[in-house]
Amino acid sequence: DRHSIEVVKEFEEDYSAKNFNRPAYANLLKFLVAQKGNIDYLLITKWDRFSRNAEETLVMKGQLKAMGVEVNCTEQWVDHDEPNELILFLINIGLPEADNRIRSNRSREGTRSNLKQGRWVYSQPKGYMKGKDEQGKVLMRPNPELAPLIAELFKEFAQGVYSQNELRQLHKYKPLNLTKSGLSRMFNQIAYSGRIRIKAYKDESEQVVNALHEAIVSEEVYEKVQIQLGNRLRVKHKQVKRN
Repeated sequence: DRHSIEVVKEFEEDYSAKNFNRPAYANLLKFLVAQKGNIDYLLITKWDRFSRNAEETLVMKGQLKAMGVEVNCTEQWVDHDEPNELILFLINIGLPEADNRIRSNRSREGTRSNLKQGRWVYSQPKGYMKGKDEQGKVLMRPNPELAPLIAELFKEFAQGVYSQNELRQLHKYKPLNLTKSGLSRMFNQIAYSGRIRIKAYKDESEQVVNALHEAIVSEEVYEKVQIQLGNRLRVKHKQVKRN
């Protein structure tokens, strides 16, 4: 009201602003296209709610400008026609991305730290279920119904008698509900042998550590399966003390 701006429509969303692939923003763009020539501003409360990616922000700002729409922030207003305020604008859109990267790095480092300790931090592979150790920390454990089937599945394939597709057709493995791709992923999942593969990162090479969770198949059987698949384990194997 103070600036004689009439708000014709409001949009609200709870998606992350890491990119513009958001349902509410997609609807906003459709509205702008339908009302092309009638909209002067796209107003947001804070720049980090528009986007947390500086490069995408600049691209989107240009696209909106081509539609005759100026994007601005009610709490951090920037005069886009004033050259001296360009630095302020770049700071406003750069800080959210920097914050995102810091959080992402912390999360990645925390994940790698847990993996190096032998603690599986992802969703449980088929045959495992949620569990906790004596300290109350997350520690998956074998599913008493499915784990024995998976152990037998690995052993049979390791012998080289059955193909993957033939194993999938055996009635005794129906409870596993195996798909062709799912079975391949299972045979390649080293976690079943009580180990964890940690991908290379920065100056750290890929490595394999002993896991804290209980193995469903032995390392010997797992390696025989890899031979059947034509794979070889060629990464550093680091011993991790179990608690």
